[in-house]
Amino acid sequence: MKLLYILSEYLPDSGGGIITFYGQLLPALVQVGHEVRVLVANHQSLDKPGCVINGVHIEYLQSRFVDRARHGCRKFKNPILWAFLPLAWGAFEQALGGEGYDIVESTDWLLLYM
Repeated sequence: MKLLYILSEYLPDSGGGIITFYGQLLPALVQVGHEVRVLVANHQSLDKPGCVINGVHIEYLQSRFVDRARHGCRKFKNPILWAFLPLAWGAFEQALGGEGYDIVESTDWLLLYM
């Protein structure tokens, strides 16, 4: 199966429970024959170059998708919506809405509105 995980953090960065959980799960999925990709979507890792770790293909959200989404979210006055809705929408656009994947999973931490 072709799997896409949209996460707020992943290896090689250090972090909390999300990295701990997915850092063990995703390589195990690769070992049993699945194609696994991660799209890291957070403000601190925009535009970083992608890499492969333990067979997991990692890419980072591109700022152009966030900037385009932010333009459409100007009307929101809530600071949480203003910060995270463009991030989630940008990830959705960069991932082409999950087209071509059998399963798309996203965490809710930092991507509350995905």
